[in-house]
Amino acid sequence: MRTSKIHLTVVCHVQPKIMAVSLIRLMATAGEPIASAVFIDNFWPIDREETSRDIETLAKAYGAAVTRPAGGRNIGGHQGGNLAIDFLRPVLQRDDLILGFDPDSFPLDYGWLAAAKTVMLNSDLDSVSLIHTAIINRPWQFQIINGIKVGSLPFPEMYNVTVWRAGWLLDNKLAGSGFYGHVESALHHKNKHGYLLEYAESHHPIPHPEIYVEWKRVHASGEYKGNFDQFVVTTKSPLLNTTNMATR
Repeated sequence: MRTSKIHLTVVCHVQPKIMAVSLIRLMATAGEPIASAVFIDNFWPIDREETSRDIETLAKAYGAAVTRPAGGRNIGGHQGGNLAIDFLRPVLQRDDLILGFDPDSFPLDYGWLAAAKTVMLNSDLDSVSLIHTAIINRPWQFQIINGIKVGSLPFPEMYNVTVWRAGWLLDNKLAGSGFYGHVESALHHKNKHGYLLEYAESHHPIPHPEIYVEWKRVHASGEYKGNFDQFVVTTKSPLLNTTNMATR
């Protein structure tokens, strides 16, 4: 009998030191082997060339492939995820599982990937996520699947560390977006999704650069409509490597 394999996808648009700590935490806490991995270098605009080299180094350490969007530009989290699936397509079986890992995530509990695999192999869910500590007190409905407590909500909520059924992702591409996050809103009512209520993730212990935090604030408030790359150029940040950005 064939055992479903787990394939890791990481869309990289974050400082390498943050990504490195997240990946260490992933491997230390997952409790389940990963068959293959691909990192999407989505061209973090600060120290772009150095960041790309760091991503290559991290990929070698974790046995991952690296691929980049055509044209040398950031294509956003949704399209980055699509690119990862297209890259893995030749080795994927429909009953495999895809671990989509946000590279600034920080899993807290041990054995979460093993628990996610158990849930996916014993349910009709299309995807299951770790619960973020920021949403623990939501009005959860839950069921027990093979001894594991799995929650659901009638409205979209964040999911950053998610295990997907490969067959579902092969059939359903995410809508194009130049931004990150909001996958849950894009897919609400389109996929059967659950949360591992006893396996959590939290905010990363290393803070993001102040300019990124400011962009998140003004973007969320509607004050600024552009993506982070555009914001860095617009604000003429001293952190910007203008040589690296010349081709953007």
